[in-house]
Amino acid sequence: MKLEEILGHPGQALTEELYALTIAAFAGGVEPMPGALELIAALREAAIPIGLVSNSTRAFVDAALAQAGLTGTFAVTVVGEEVAAPKPAPDTYLAAAAALGVDPAGCVVLEDSPTGVEAGRAAGMRTIGVPSLDGVELRADVVAASLADPAVWSAAGVERPVR
Repeated sequence: MKLEEILGHPGQALTEELYALTIAAFAGGVEPMPGALELIAALREAAIPIGLVSNSTRAFVDAALAQAGLTGTFAVTVVGEEVAAPKPAPDTYLAAAAALGVDPAGCVVLEDSPTGVEAGRAAGMRTIGVPSLDGVELRADVVAASLADPAVWSAAGVERPVR
């Protein structure tokens, strides 16, 4: 709404344009966060069900996963437009837990935003915060600078291989 007020354009139109520009930029490739691929592989090897939850649109998430080479990696993906209330409400996380057939209290949320951490906490899940932007403060149960941090792996229930 603030952008709409400042720029004098409808907010929804600005959001749609931003998504379209970002999806077009994906053509150059999308790099997963450092440590992400290794952590996903370890979780899968340990038979820990994993899902992806985002406030972004389905088209945006699917395009990002495709360009990162991660299509089909997650057993479940839930986006904000598919639930009654997006983050910071717990709906996306609760929907993912239900689709995975797991108790929310046994779930661990990996988040890069304060809104996502709040949603995970509201869902009754343990939260791990790994900011993707400098200066973002996350009030998660565990906070680390990278998905490669051993504290992240430990909190996620897997051991990080020693190299």
